[in-house]
Amino acid sequence: MDLTGGVLDFTKSGSADQVIGLRFQNLNIPAGAIISSAMIRFKSAARKSVDTSLVIKGENADNASAFTSTAHDISARPDTTASVSWNTVPTWTNGAFYETPELATIVQEVVNRGGWAANNAMAFKFTGTGVRQALAYDGDQTNPPTLIVSYTFIPPTPIQYYGYFDSSSRYTYSSNAFVRSVSGEWSGNWLNWLCMRRIDVLRKVLMGGLATSRQGSGNQINIGEAPDDSTCYYQKWFANNLSGASSVSPYDGQRYYGIKDGYLYVGEDATDADPYDGSAARYDIRVQKEETYEPQDFASDHNLAGVLQRVGDKARWGNEFFNYGTGRDGKRWKDSQSYWHQHEFPDNRLAEHPQQYPDPAC
Repeated sequence: MDLTGGVLDFTKSGSADQVIGLRFQNLNIPAGAIISSAMIRFKSAARKSVDTSLVIKGENADNASAFTSTAHDISARPDTTASVSWNTVPTWTNGAFYETPELATIVQEVVNRGGWAANNAMAFKFTGTGVRQALAYDGDQTNPPTLIVSYTFIPPTPIQYYGYFDSSSRYTYSSNAFVRSVSGEWSGNWLNWLCMRRIDVLRKVLMGGLATSRQGSGNQINIGEAPDDSTCYYQKWFANNLSGASSVSPYDGQRYYGIKDGYLYVGEDATDADPYDGSAARYDIRVQKEETYEPQDFASDHNLAGVLQRVGDKARWGNEFFNYGTGRDGKRWKDSQSYWHQHEFPDNRLAEHPQQYPDPAC
């Protein structure tokens, strides 16, 4: 294994055939991208005209690791199913640039892997017969082998959670309530996911929520359910590793968040599996609602409204509650723990992204 040579010998070095490996790191290609074009550009290190034919494959890995001095480290790595033949490579002139045939199928196979993510690394292998010489990264860091990729990407639409909070807004906590704020520390969408019980969602649909006195002011507070039964509580684990406008709460890192008695409890740290005992903080689940910002939640009388207020006696509905278990008294329902992943995406547009990635030192 030669990790520092200034010249790449495709594929003979003296009388020995060899496998050439190229690794490109920090590829800003998102998972789900559709690869429209990919190729590798080389700068020739010498004039060579001997008949040469090459076969190019990718390393079938989510994030190709750096090459090492271990014998056969390149050839022993798993190959992609896709391969590309570079038959009858033209004569190379010293100092000129040459490009491989289309490598989109190889790049697409790697990007389609379940563990691929933007800024991962991708590696390629070259085998074959003949002689061509190209400058390596260590031979010319200004014009190293460069991977050129064009792709399209349509970002998935983030899930919007329904509830008392405006899912598109940020909130701050003030005077025992969550209040809309452009610079707020809390994500309304995330708070809906975390705080809303089934009964809260039902109440909002039927009558606009459990609200403070409806006096036609266009400004009311919705109140989260506080069950009479002290065993009706749940908690959710979440890792808030984001920052700024992408952050979902003012608490960093992994911790449990608990919902009990109409309050949101925050665990002290990742080791605190019981956020209700000695919690880092406790918040009332009370949400300021303003007609100015959420007119769809208010009726013409400037009060929070649901189906009942909007259609009156034309509405017909039925509620059925099931307590799992057997026996006359049954058993009360208790929400199980669940998990939520934050996803932040750019605006939902189809875009062409040509990118060039120089090949750094292994």
